[in-house]
Amino acid sequence: MDPEADETPKLPTATKVRRAIIVLAVLATVVFWIYTRFIMQKSQLGGPCKWAIQCAPDVPRCMKETAEGQGACSRPCDINEGDCDVGIRCVEVELEERDDRGMPLKRGYCVPESMLPASKKAAVASSRGDSWIDVPEVARQLEGEITYQHERHGVVGDKQTWGVKGSLVRTLPETRTPRLVVDTSALRLFTIDDAHQSFFASALSSRGGNVNTTKSDKKDTVVDRECEIWRVEEDRVTREVCVILGAAWVDPTAQRVPLWQRELAVRSALPLRVIEQDATGHEVSRIVATRLFLKPMERALFAIPKSYRNQALNQKDAGSPGK
Repeated sequence: MDPEADETPKLPTATKVRRAIIVLAVLATVVFWIYTRFIMQKSQLGGPCKWAIQCAPDVPRCMKETAEGQGACSRPCDINEGDCDVGIRCVEVELEERDDRGMPLKRGYCVPESMLPASKKAAVASSRGDSWIDVPEVARQLEGEITYQHERHGVVGDKQTWGVKGSLVRTLPETRTPRLVVDTSALRLFTIDDAHQSFFASALSSRGGNVNTTKSDKKDTVVDRECEIWRVEEDRVTREVCVILGAAWVDPTAQRVPLWQRELAVRSALPLRVIEQDATGHEVSRIVATRLFLKPMERALFAIPKSYRNQALNQKDAGSPGK
């Protein structure tokens, strides 16, 4: 028997090097995980960061002005509740994710005032100021009163008048209580009790689905205003809408926001006429503006004073342990 046959074959040097590299990589990964999880000091809300891993678990995002610059730890927030901290504002941020129409999604994030550009600081200060809701003051936005009349299967409904100020819609007359204000850009409904100086904010639901909007070169005149004719298609329903740009409208008294209303609101398109047709091309219903009175609308008609109680926050506190 050959004694050399019992000897264990020697590993090639290249194999040894590869195995050593793998072991070192695993050890480095474990050490890095232990360091970042248990040893590294984490920044709190508004604290400095260069990567998200440097932020505490409750503020998991590192907001940065530039990719190479220093950032600040942040978390999502509700722009209508201002639930950040002193010197830190809740600012709407455009995300990388997109919706079913390819539009960038937006969400509120807590951002230190020091990171905000001067224009953003001025916009936040002027739009919100002493109000819980942003009241837009945008160039060329439409403001005034609009009256709609609904008709379905030949049955004419009552007329309803609404106040519009850019992306905001409110119920009229002004004496109606509670006061309903809708932020069409965020699909949020504010039910305001001015008598008791309180309000409640809630999200308006809208079912999912695809909407195909086609703009045409055709125009028409409704309530002495020239409007553009668009075609809005969803499922087996087609709507011919005649719109003017610069304002939006959704019905705050409805249980859910129809897709076509959401689509027009996103585009800041105010409908003056909406004709709904079924799959066979027969008219099912129509909404027509019978009056449009454009005029400056007082900010106070839409604003919610900061002195008003936010009932949603009160409900959160009541449901918290120890409250």
